[in-house]
Amino acid sequence: MGLNDSGELYPLSPEYLNSRSQDLEERFFDAGKIYGATIGAWKATNSPLSQGARGFMLPIWASIDIDTEDDWVLAELCFTHLRNSYRSEAQPN
Repeated sequence: MGLNDSGELYPLSPEYLNSRSQDLEERFFDAGKIYGATIGAWKATNSPLSQGARGFMLPIWASIDIDTEDDWVLAELCFTHLRNSYRSEAQPN
């Protein structure tokens, strides 16, 4: 769904309006973690994602796109939890 300037929702893909999200094809996005290619490949394209790109799965907490204050809070919560988990595991029993 999209949201217009007056606050109304509208379907971005109306053909899927009555579909359950778990029944739709899974979608992925570029997290910008790692890119690798030859110099020639970099010079031959405007984007490393334009063709032949390969990806790998990351857990949701491993890549948080910070665009809003809520995103920042989520990133801080994940960082704090991970840091505390690591410290707990590192301490001897």
